[in-house]
Amino acid sequence: MTAFNRPKIKPPLKSIDYLLEIVAITGVVFIWVQCLYYYNNLPETIPLHFDITGKVDGYGTKNLLFISPVIASILYLGLGFLNRFPWVFNYPVIINENNALIQYGIANRTFRIIIFAMVLLQNCIVSDTYQATKNSNFLFGPWVMLIMVVGVLLPVVFMIFKSLKNK
Repeated sequence: MTAFNRPKIKPPLKSIDYLLEIVAITGVVFIWVQCLYYYNNLPETIPLHFDITGKVDGYGTKNLLFISPVIASILYLGLGFLNRFPWVFNYPVIINENNALIQYGIANRTFRIIIFAMVLLQNCIVSDTYQATKNSNFLFGPWVMLIMVVGVLLPVVFMIFKSLKNK
């Protein structure tokens, strides 16, 4: 069954789905508030890129700080919109009338977790950028890579295993 003739049904939201949505949208709002709050307290040139050890290896104008909230907003809105059409996703199993609701629910929740992780990641980047301008210790530093791996890779692996289990 191709994506064009898969059942076009939407799985019901569970409390965890609502929680993930609330936390993600709160994260998007928070990153905008954070940037607006920090902006006037920043020098004209700020650190924008860090190597794996947390050492600054790239600088730019403080206006570029707003890249993170723009990315977070686009991810939230774009992936949130795409999440409304789970029948177009790729699945490790064949989707049919019997398993569509379960498979779509698994995929939707995975997307919500990834959206949350990406918004959290952008918040960490903004916080660490601000801390770097103050010559302070990073709040998240090496944890940023862990957030990326745990927030994106693990949900995808979990989705694959859960999908295969619920063929």
